[in-house]
Amino acid sequence: MRPAPSVCLGLILLFLSGPLLSAAHYVEIRTRIANIRNAPRRGAGIVAKAARHDVFQLEDEKGNWYAIHLFSAATRYVHKSVARPVSFVADLPSDSSVRRDIFMAWKKAEQRARDEADRSRPPDRNLKRNLRLKHLLNDRYKLKVFRDFQLPPAVYRRIVLEGYRRGW
Repeated sequence: MRPAPSVCLGLILLFLSGPLLSAAHYVEIRTRIANIRNAPRRGAGIVAKAARHDVFQLEDEKGNWYAIHLFSAATRYVHKSVARPVSFVADLPSDSSVRRDIFMAWKKAEQRARDEADRSRPPDRNLKRNLRLKHLLNDRYKLKVFRDFQLPPAVYRRIVLEGYRRGW
């Protein structure tokens, strides 16, 4: 099922707003494993585990924490002791069929997150809890997609834009 043109336009505007038009900054995980949290404090819930050399777009700094951009648009955090600022240039696979496979896996992860959240926390009972779980699962499953394809998470916007533009 193809999204409506207005949905595609909205997604494109969302992806182009700010970060792609300005000089983006990135952080790289420098420890074997790093917790990605939903708030800038050690006791906050763990959203996912980052691995050494994962690169994320930096949104902000909050004390001893880097606020990073993941897939759900919810701000996530990694402690400064496990990451460092880096320059980054996205290097995508040259084969468009591989990029298409990544995009399709990304969409499948999104559907999986939606289905699991709807089963576990039905939106008609508590929409806020449903959306919070959907965001968490989106970040977790999509991070796994990029790890499976051995790509830094920071390249996902380019692949998603291409996927929607080409109608994959």
